[in-house]
Amino acid sequence: MQFWTSLFNTRRTSPQLVSVYPRGARRFRQIVFTILGSTIVLAIMGGGAVSTAQTWEQYPWVSLSGGYENDRFLESGPDIIKVPGGYFMDVIPGILLSRVIGSRTRVNLDGHLTLEKFNNDENRSLFGATANAELRRRVGSTWRWRLTGGVNYFADSVQESVNRFHAGAETAFGLSGRRGYIELLAGAQGRSYPNLITFDDSGVPGKYTELGASLGATGAIRPVGRLMLSGLVYRQVTDARDPVFDATSMLLQAGVRVAVTGSLWIFVSGMAQERTFDERLPGEESDSYRQLGAGVEIPLNRSFDLDARYAFARYTDPLGASDDIQRFSVGVTWWPGGRGSRLLPDQLPTMLEYSEDVIRAGEPYRFRIRAPEAVAVSLVSDFNGWDPTANPMRNAGGGWWEIPVALTAGSHQYAYWVDGRLVSPPEAESTVDDGFGGRNGLLYVEPEWP
Repeated sequence: MQFWTSLFNTRRTSPQLVSVYPRGARRFRQIVFTILGSTIVLAIMGGGAVSTAQTWEQYPWVSLSGGYENDRFLESGPDIIKVPGGYFMDVIPGILLSRVIGSRTRVNLDGHLTLEKFNNDENRSLFGATANAELRRRVGSTWRWRLTGGVNYFADSVQESVNRFHAGAETAFGLSGRRGYIELLAGAQGRSYPNLITFDDSGVPGKYTELGASLGATGAIRPVGRLMLSGLVYRQVTDARDPVFDATSMLLQAGVRVAVTGSLWIFVSGMAQERTFDERLPGEESDSYRQLGAGVEIPLNRSFDLDARYAFARYTDPLGASDDIQRFSVGVTWWPGGRGSRLLPDQLPTMLEYSEDVIRAGEPYRFRIRAPEAVAVSLVSDFNGWDPTANPMRNAGGGWWEIPVALTAGSHQYAYWVDGRLVSPPEAESTVDDGFGGRNGLLYVEPEWP
């Protein structure tokens, strides 16, 4: 979802306050080299290795993409301001650190940088930096609680009035199972715009700020093995420094992700937001925002993905004027720890932590497959180096082959080697592309009991 987030960072929270400031010097090349160098160092430090209990797991990644975005024209009173688009290049590195504490708690720390450079007359560049921390706690066998906090900064070299600092926190409590989850959530957030000066309700000038609180629900369901549906709805109340921007908003978001053939994935997402201002004249008291996106993702091997994405967004201001964005991009993502590492930040909450059957580290887990015509069957996995000779399975009768294995804590991929042929696990509740058109089973193993 980083693409959709970074795509619409230029959206104006308070459109009537648009102004243009002179640009400072931009050290684009030095920033790019710093970002890439940091990512390589993180990869060399051991990103993606199978974790052991009470050890930080590292999952670094970096995305390079390019594409095209249309020019936009913003109205600010009698003036019309052009926000140039054109062809662009993106560099987005990130990392997730994850650690299990005790037997029921997991801590996730993640962050990424976004650097976007346009090839236009204005030499426009965008920069974003995001960091998040999350505490997840299992309560019983199916209930989960989480607490999430994050900060980010965004800067636009052309439309500097939208430069902002943002911080927020959210807590959620929900019910989860093998096929999905549902959560009730509550959050608070604040934003500061350093280049905007406005007046509060007593007429004192100062930097424009916003404070907000929200209530909502989110969830996902996996009706079949290669289809995931997700949704979010929440209501937010915003208290701005200038009371003319005090508002109440409703947001709806939905997404579908499905594997249509082999390792080709298609995803579609949509969002709608309606905002009503508390102290505006009738006919000028609301604005709206619509966003639609679609894309495809193709894994090349265990370490690289290709993707193509298209998005359309429309912002309609309180006077009825519309501002449209269209954007297309193609890119490649590198996972230094292998493709298995990408599953943790995207799908751990819905497919790994929310499993009804807990597998405990150090306790034998029995792998079983029915292959009545087979002569020899063995287990291959990331924990045995994918070696067909490491874990031969026993013929248990009735066409069943099995082997008990005590696993270490963390996530593991596996498959079966049947008479010299690789076979995807038919019993696996969660699977992941193996990078070669097949599927590996995926298990998450909890730490040992204290």
